[in-house]
Amino acid sequence: MALNLENKEIGYKEIRVLSVALRYNKTIAMLNLNYNQIGIRGTQYLSEVLRNKTTLTKLELRDNEIRAEGALYLADIINNNTTLVELDLNDNDIRDQGLKYLAGAFRKSKALTTLSLAGNKIEDQGMYHLANAFQNTTTLTALDLGRNKIGNLGIKYLADGFRKNKALIKLKLVSNEIGAEGAQHLGKALENNNTLAELDLTVNKIGDEGVQYLANAFKNNNTLANLDLYGNEIGDQGAQHLADAFRNNTTLNQLYLEDNETSDEEQHRETDVPSSGKTLITFDLKDEEKGAERAHYLADIFANNETLNTLNLENDNIGSQGTQHLANAFQNNKTLTTLNLASNAIGDEGVQHLTKILENNNTLTTLNLAKNGIDAKGAEHLAKALEGNKTLITLNLSSNEIGTEGAQHLAKALENNNTLTELDLANNNIYNEGTQHLAKALETNNTLTALNLARNEIGAEGIEQLTSFLRNNTTLVTLNLKHNKLEVDGVKHLAVGLENNNTLITLDLVSNTIDDEATLHLAAALLNNNTLVTLLLRYNKIGDKGAEYLAIAFRNNTTLHKLDLTRNQIGDQGAQDLATAFRDNKTLAYLGLDGNKIKQQGAQHLAAAFENNKTLTFLDLAGNEIGDQGAQDLAAAFRNNTTLTTLDLRRNEIGKVSKHHVMQTLRENTTLKLFLWDDVEDLD
Repeated sequence: MALNLENKEIGYKEIRVLSVALRYNKTIAMLNLNYNQIGIRGTQYLSEVLRNKTTLTKLELRDNEIRAEGALYLADIINNNTTLVELDLNDNDIRDQGLKYLAGAFRKSKALTTLSLAGNKIEDQGMYHLANAFQNTTTLTALDLGRNKIGNLGIKYLADGFRKNKALIKLKLVSNEIGAEGAQHLGKALENNNTLAELDLTVNKIGDEGVQYLANAFKNNNTLANLDLYGNEIGDQGAQHLADAFRNNTTLNQLYLEDNETSDEEQHRETDVPSSGKTLITFDLKDEEKGAERAHYLADIFANNETLNTLNLENDNIGSQGTQHLANAFQNNKTLTTLNLASNAIGDEGVQHLTKILENNNTLTTLNLAKNGIDAKGAEHLAKALEGNKTLITLNLSSNEIGTEGAQHLAKALENNNTLTELDLANNNIYNEGTQHLAKALETNNTLTALNLARNEIGAEGIEQLTSFLRNNTTLVTLNLKHNKLEVDGVKHLAVGLENNNTLITLDLVSNTIDDEATLHLAAALLNNNTLVTLLLRYNKIGDKGAEYLAIAFRNNTTLHKLDLTRNQIGDQGAQDLATAFRDNKTLAYLGLDGNKIKQQGAQHLAAAFENNKTLTFLDLAGNEIGDQGAQDLAAAFRNNTTLTTLDLRRNEIGKVSKHHVMQTLRENTTLKLFLWDDVEDLD
């Protein structure tokens, strides 16, 4: 069981109440108390109950004013608990003395793998104690010491302590006043280290001299994969040291050098080095004012690269000029398969440059151009390139402005394209007329498997145009029409298209003003459907009658896996009808009923239906009115159910006493994650 009480203004008094409830709980595995004010006294109460908890694996206490005195009580938990794997103590003012207490406990721990101590005002003496504790550890794999005051001497202690360590994989040392001397100590430790894969030195003072020490280590290191040197006063000379190191390095795949002092000339020189490498995947030299130049540098790196397959430059401000550099570099590239240029303001001109890649490149399969200010002209450029393209499989043009005219251009391309399988045109002002153009083109298309037309103000007229396509199509498996204007008439047309469809697997109709009458038409179409797996009907106006229609449609269904009816108007009768329909169902795994009007009687029917169910894993009943008795009925039903993994009962007018009763009833169910507590007032 997981209990999430993050940011609930919980103090030591509330912790005392909680500790009583937890004392007899035998299923708690994860406890999140981040961003509260439990303080020293609250930590003491927790210690008394958690020290012998044999199920607790994760404890989160970030920003709780625990201080050094509270760390003493935490040490007691660690000393006696043999199952704790992950501990988050960030921002607790623990300082060196508190870390001394904890270090003694860490030395004995045989389970701890992840430890977060960021923002605790730890200095060099604290590092001395920590390093001694972990020098021979065989379990700790991730350590976060960011935002402390470790300094060069503290890093020396840490480096010496971990020189022989054979377990640590991730080390974060963000903002710790580490200079060249500290980098020298780290460099020596890394030379022969064969486990560390991620090192974060963001916002320190390493400088050119410090980078030289690190670079010397990288020449021989064969495990480090990610290195972050953001904001370290590294200049051209330091960049040259890194470039020399990467010449022979075969493992580093992510290097971050944002906010340093390299000149344009030196960045260009550095990017010349990795072009013949075999492992470089991400190279980031971000500078908000130099998007186009940065794209130019990247183009120089990868023009002849033989291994790069994914390039992600989302939200990088490269503009149309930067796109031109990339297009020139990649038009004849033989390895790039995925290019993400979302949120880059490339506009129609940038799209025109990209057509070089689509017309000449024969490996690119995924192109993301979302949020780029592309209108009808840009869509026209893309359409022409797509007509002859034989490799592109996924195209994302969501949140642009292609409009009706742009949709017409793309429709023409789809008539001749036989490779595109996923097309995302959400939020593009396509309207009914644009949908009509697309529908006609898609009638003869036999490759498209996923179509997203969400947020395009499509109404009944537009959906009517899709009817023929849906009736005869044999490839489309995912259709997203959420946040449009289908209403009753639109759903009528959709139902005609779906009646004999035997390929659609996912249908998203979220927020389309679908009421009971509209649901009747949809349910009739799905009555004999044997392919639909996911049906999303959130934020509509479906009441009890609509729920009844759906229940009839799915009573004998053997394929539906997920049904989401969140934020509708379903009451007890609707819940009863759904419960009856799914009582013996062998496929439904997810049922979302959050924000309806279900009371105790409806909860009772659901409890009876799913008590012995062997497939339902997720049941969301939050935001209803099931009350005390409804909650207790559900708890009794799921006491011995080993299939359900998530049960959400928040915001259901359940009293504090009943909540404790529910927890007691479910305490031995070790597979269930229960969401029950609404806010801190529940703990008074």
